[in-house]
Amino acid sequence: MCRLYGMQATHPTRVACELIDAQNSLIKQAARDERGLENPHGWGIGLVQGDRVECARQVGPAHESEEYRAQVMASEAETVVAHVRRATVGEPCHENTHPFRWQDSFLSHNGHIGRFDEVKPRLLDALSSERREAIGGTTDSEHFFQLVLSTYLDEGADSRGEALQRAVETLVDCRRELDEDVELALNTLWVHDGDLMGTKLERSLWYVERGEPIECGICDEPHAEPDDGRPYRSTVLASERITDENWTDMPDGSIFWLDSDGELHIEPMRAI
Repeated sequence: MCRLYGMQATHPTRVACELIDAQNSLIKQAARDERGLENPHGWGIGLVQGDRVECARQVGPAHESEEYRAQVMASEAETVVAHVRRATVGEPCHENTHPFRWQDSFLSHNGHIGRFDEVKPRLLDALSSERREAIGGTTDSEHFFQLVLSTYLDEGADSRGEALQRAVETLVDCRRELDEDVELALNTLWVHDGDLMGTKLERSLWYVERGEPIECGICDEPHAEPDDGRPYRSTVLASERITDENWTDMPDGSIFWLDSDGELHIEPMRAI
């Protein structure tokens, strides 16, 4: 069980208020989320701004980390993914801290693949030796990340949405070989080539779409300053509603992605 945050915008956008200062910011969810639980086992933030791709991770509670605050305060980008971890599969260590990165692609996960010790060999059989060797930790999340990359980059899925569909189908097949009732909770945020997409299954995930930069009541400044004449648009996704805006509950069993104009697309998972 973890907590996720993702944002994609048409223009560079500051996210510090939502990750630190908002009514239910991610740092507050790290200390105590809506379930009354702490997410103390690590934090990470990945961002894309033009050709710049960065990913910072640290073991330990975000709400006790000066580095978290420093990274977030410096984060102004078109795409941002942040994560605070409550460890289920894999001990708290740097290698098991989200987001997981491979080249300029990264992924965070909130959820759980039940009986992962038994599912894992089946997943590894679906991966090339390169993908298996790229796994640095022991989490179910990182194994799913390499499965997505394999489906998209190695098997040639014709879109990232299709890659996610096929990856979920493979995972469901692995589970079916064991027991239909094996738990599968799969909320993911995946960034590839600067675009944000993911899956929603058996965990909470909300989104809010904005047609203009938010006029922040915390810092009293807009979070973006478009100056190129293009309309501004952004979408934020989060495990819990962060502000008092009208957030929408992402349908369960969904694949979703954002296009270059910031429009959100949602389709049902084929395998569920």
